[in-house]
Amino acid sequence: MAARKSKPTARRSRTSVMTNRGQHFGNAWSVFSYKNQNHYKLTSDVELAHWLLFLEFDQIVRSFELFPPPRLIVDPRPRKIQLNAEVALLDGTLEWHKVVPLDIQESDGGLSVLVKHARESGANLRVFSVEQMVPLKYKIMPLLRVSACLAAGKGITLPYNLAQDVSKFIRKNLRGCIGEFLEEFSSYDPSIVCYVFAKMYADGVISVELNPHFFAVDTEWVLL
Repeated sequence: MAARKSKPTARRSRTSVMTNRGQHFGNAWSVFSYKNQNHYKLTSDVELAHWLLFLEFDQIVRSFELFPPPRLIVDPRPRKIQLNAEVALLDGTLEWHKVVPLDIQESDGGLSVLVKHARESGANLRVFSVEQMVPLKYKIMPLLRVSACLAAGKGITLPYNLAQDVSKFIRKNLRGCIGEFLEEFSSYDPSIVCYVFAKMYADGVISVELNPHFFAVDTEWVLL
């Protein structure tokens, strides 16, 4: 009797490890930045992870420019190096972000040369690898939910009383869960209330438990 052939497994992309997706779904993302009020195209899960974890929802980041003009390096040979982001922190520090491996090889001194070039330009170079980001990938889906909520609420005008009442509520209670928050403001559209909640998180007003379902009723929040 002939041996049964095993069913071939779907080939996975090198970056699908960030979101547990197979290559079949591709790696392109269209996102809206609440922090920069701008739309971006990201071409891999790694770029998405970097944007979510170290730019959009990093509270010490004031603003950022994704994929700024390439930097010209002339030593030891002329070449252009593309950064992933140029970042301004709240304390005035300038950072250059580079996700590797891309077009820099340590064997030819590319990374050390870029570090020197950054310092000469008044910036600190931060290098990110896939291996460094994988332990943080549990944050990606919750942050994607926050990002989608903020994008959906773009341009809406919040009821004046809601903004005032929310401010009073969080300062009185200091901590709680989303279910209590939704119940307190049940007279408003739940989608509007969720947008306010996401906005407070993005603005650094509250800290929120990053479980897989960011808007689950038992998700906890704390006033910062």
